[in-house]
Amino acid sequence: MTREAFLSLTGPRLLHISAATNSECISARGLKSAADLALAAGEDPARLALRNRRIQLRGRGIDARLNHQRPLLLGRRKASEFLEGHSLASWAAQLDSRIFFWPVRQDDAFHGSFEIPTRIYRFDSGKLYDRLGPHLWLSPINSGSAARRPARRGDWLYVTAMADPKTFRENRRRRGLVKNPDRWAREVSCTAPLSPDLMAECAA
Repeated sequence: MTREAFLSLTGPRLLHISAATNSECISARGLKSAADLALAAGEDPARLALRNRRIQLRGRGIDARLNHQRPLLLGRRKASEFLEGHSLASWAAQLDSRIFFWPVRQDDAFHGSFEIPTRIYRFDSGKLYDRLGPHLWLSPINSGSAARRPARRGDWLYVTAMADPKTFRENRRRRGLVKNPDRWAREVSCTAPLSPDLMAECAA
């Protein structure tokens, strides 16, 4: 998709929300996925999947607090109903391989859902597309939550920012999961790290 098509699905601003205590680590090392942070700290990422509490990673210059995965754990008894090609643990692991961003329209909702002090990093969607387009993926749902009646999902859920926008809009409808096309992305994830310089370049 073009830059303009990407913006039509995401809006002009994307947010990344992190524990406020992670600010120093992010300033020094940029944004990394939970899996990359674990590896950098000398931990096995697989051991961190399906965590029901926030975990502090310390070691090899890393001092970072990982979010819990309790929203996903809400689906532990019905994983086969909403996951395709994954166990709950393998889905949790693939979530840890991504850095997540949220359209700015969800700023208040997500900021209020954290029980700890947070810092919000604001990015220009177009600049992220320019620099990281092949590593950006769009989802019409919060892919890490299994609250209430969790939507069906699998690897197919994430649509690359390099695809035609129609691919995203029709992705779930052609599988018979929704009646109408998805109009916009609920989340954007990135499978590449953002260096401090890149963060500064793409800041909004």
